[in-house]
Amino acid sequence: SLGQIFEEASTVAGMARLIERARSDRSKGPREAVGLVTIKATGARPPLFVVPGTTGNPVGFIHLARLLDPRQPVIGIESRGMDGIEAPLTRMRDVAADNVMRIRKVQPEGPYFLAGQCFGGRVAYEMARQLEAAGERVGLLIMLDASAPFFNRNGRRRGERTGLRRSSRWDFLTRYVYDRMKRHVASFMRLQGAERRAFVLDKLAAARTIIGTGDLFRGDRRRFGRRAVYAANLKASRNYVPGPFGGPALLYLTRDRQVRSERNYRLDWLNLVPQIGAPIYVGGRHSGDMQNPPHVYELADLVNKELETAHAKEESVDKARAVS
Repeated sequence: SLGQIFEEASTVAGMARLIERARSDRSKGPREAVGLVTIKATGARPPLFVVPGTTGNPVGFIHLARLLDPRQPVIGIESRGMDGIEAPLTRMRDVAADNVMRIRKVQPEGPYFLAGQCFGGRVAYEMARQLEAAGERVGLLIMLDASAPFFNRNGRRRGERTGLRRSSRWDFLTRYVYDRMKRHVASFMRLQGAERRAFVLDKLAAARTIIGTGDLFRGDRRRFGRRAVYAANLKASRNYVPGPFGGPALLYLTRDRQVRSERNYRLDWLNLVPQIGAPIYVGGRHSGDMQNPPHVYELADLVNKELETAHAKEESVDKARAVS
């Protein structure tokens, strides 16, 4: 599982042990809850649930997770539909509600600690709103270079009337086949002589398997799923206009992002969520850059301090309630 890749298989020795266990079939390894990926399992604190960008894959949080306090577990949330079997969700409130349902299976009650990058920042925000509406405590909401709440990067207002064109299953299949063929041609042109012949024979064998089984994906639909998830998340992002949230929140922005419009629409979060105070600037050009070396070290230091403060506050609240 992806969780095992983050943990045990993060070293070569760990990979070897994992492969040997799989070969012997004596142990299938721990099973994760569907859609949840344990990025960092250790720690007694409530987990930090992290939401990825439009790609739907939380792998981008691996550097940050490893630099967080040893007491802080981190669990990633995959977008529904990444397996290529389930249909992805196209409305932000449905995406958030689905994520809330998943995390409550792991942690039935608050305080909840949430983080999201870019598009995922807006998903985490809507999750926090839904948890707050359900009477649950949100210990801290962390938005990492969250995309602007009311306008896209070109200054076009978000809303139900600006939805993307509906994409059919045939559209995705056609694009999938086109991209695969384009990559195969590029790979073929880089080869010479015997390597070209071997490449062609390999692809012909694959084609025979596809024809024989009637399965274009040869048992693995994840690549197709990633394309569908990306399109669905774009649609959800374009149509979502957030409402207010009253809990603790932080907004991290990248110092070196190039702003295309006359103003930085990401700063609109400060008007919508005034308790943010001021944004916290971190090195990098975008949310992905922020979470990769060298900028992730600065980000991790800042996030660790804020999480320490938030956990201490929640512990004091619990003690006060216990006394009363």
